[in-house]
Amino acid sequence: MNIKLQIITKELESLRTILHFLLDFKKPTDKMVVSCSQQLDEIIVKYQKVKATSEKVA
Repeated sequence: MNIKLQIITKELESLRTILHFLLDFKKPTDKMVVSCSQQLDEIIVKYQKVKATSEKVA
């Protein structure tokens, strides 16, 4: 696996864990939860772009 994809995958896992933790204590509409969810969305898009690029190269 591409090193960039490995790094992004770790970011995804970390943010997902944080989001699950936040949801244990806060409502889904809480500002912190929404912010974390938005960050996770951005990382997912980044992952998809890097993966698509690396597949074209390979």
